[in-house]
Amino acid sequence: MEVKTFLDLIEWTRKLHAKLAECLAHCASHHQDERASLLLDYLALHETEMEKMVAAFERQAIVNQVNLLAVPIQCTGFIMEL
Repeated sequence: MEVKTFLDLIEWTRKLHAKLAECLAHCASHHQDERASLLLDYLALHETEMEKMVAAFERQAIVNQVNLLAVPIQCTGFIMEL
């Protein structure tokens, strides 16, 4: 994903937190150690909350038309290709 605007950056951040929450929840359900599973569940819930906060910020940014140009960022790899 190429980030061209601040709104793109906010969207990418929201997707990142959503993906992390999904991965952590998946790992929690498949982990044998109860303590590790509980920790992964906690982290998944935290990432879900972070996604919700960023989504609220994204909605506000759309309302305020923050679709301004940002410094272009071109990255390839796992994280940037959400």
